[in-house]
Amino acid sequence: MSLEKSINARHVLGAILGFLLIILGFVFRARKIAQSGNYVTGIAFHNPNKKLFESSIKWLKKNKYIFISTEQLIQILKKKSQLPKGAVWITFDDGWKQNLYNALPIIKELNIPVTFFITTGTLTGSGSFWWKRIEHYKDELKSYGTQNKYELYRLSEKKRKDIFEKLLKKDQIMLSRDAMTIDEVIAISKLPQITIGCHTVNHAIITNCTENEIKFEILESQKKLENLIHKTVDCFAYPNGKFNERGKKILKQNGFKIAATSENRLICKQDNELLIPRFTGMDNGFLSENVCHMVGIWEPIINKVKQYAKKKHP
Repeated sequence: MSLEKSINARHVLGAILGFLLIILGFVFRARKIAQSGNYVTGIAFHNPNKKLFESSIKWLKKNKYIFISTEQLIQILKKKSQLPKGAVWITFDDGWKQNLYNALPIIKELNIPVTFFITTGTLTGSGSFWWKRIEHYKDELKSYGTQNKYELYRLSEKKRKDIFEKLLKKDQIMLSRDAMTIDEVIAISKLPQITIGCHTVNHAIITNCTENEIKFEILESQKKLENLIHKTVDCFAYPNGKFNERGKKILKQNGFKIAATSENRLICKQDNELLIPRFTGMDNGFLSENVCHMVGIWEPIINKVKQYAKKKHP
């Protein structure tokens, strides 16, 4: 899909609001707090288009953010390393193939340390992420008691997999590949800027899993990646940012040093290493809105607008 096709009215409105928040000083004030020397800004991207990602990284660089690696963040949290003012930690969830074309060139050009959290189940086979593939069966979901794909995120992992596998048996739709291949993950793992981390086998929502399912999702993905890249893999990102104590316990017991959520706040030195917050960057849209996402002001402001609208029109 081209950038032109992906931009819509929602993005235009977002750009206008983002611009207003910038000129009204919201971004400046948030950036001042982030760069006080007490925090790290964590930003999670998924599948950003090239123009938006490049402009976002250049904005961070222009505004004196200091890019740090996962290992540097670990050392900061362990209080073994000094926290630089304006530290920012860039990550990518899922392992989208388009990251190789839309993000990797600017990462290498500007020598930016980043971490790719890889969903290992899509490295082989069709390479289709389940939430993308399920879109082609949306008319049949009602017969399984779900209205849309978003309801699948709330089902137990067993039930979600059962529904998905039944749909696949009905009709094998050929789709273009979403995920990186094994060879591509091996190749990027050799780059000095790249750290590889786990993102489960099936992009399973940890809070929907049994303890045995959590162990499988975490440990099998870790084993797969370590066998591929011949390096220790000890960082993890919770799919959809959802976590619980069982998942955290299994990570701790198996030597993981850091795990990332999608809690919308800055990282502070007192944070639990297995519950690291991150702001979520956009895939498509305009820089003015994405800047608001990257400094963490977008979500709380939109939530306030929604609450106000709900009171006015209950």
